[in-house]
Amino acid sequence: MSTIHAIYQSKDDIANKKEFEYTITNSVQNNNQTKVTTASQNMKSLTDALILLQESINTYLTSKLCITNEDKKNIEDTVGDNDENDDENDDENDNNDIEKTNY
Repeated sequence: MSTIHAIYQSKDDIANKKEFEYTITNSVQNNNQTKVTTASQNMKSLTDALILLQESINTYLTSKLCITNEDKKNIEDTVGDNDENDDENDDENDNNDIEKTNY
């Protein structure tokens, strides 16, 4: 913030008064500009924090969705199978069951 010094030493009061008013106005404008700059910086910090929060939430939800999908996939893959973890052999097992039934 600016410090205002006003000294009236001459008889030309009008010139000093204008300079004094300009100094006050300039000081107020600088003070307001500082407040605007500070508010702008605070908003930028808040925006950055919200973006990070959104990214964290998206990452969390994506990981939960992957886990949920993986659980559903595992449940679907194991229905009617002898081997829960081996998806490639499921068709062979099913074919063997059909062949056994035909004999």
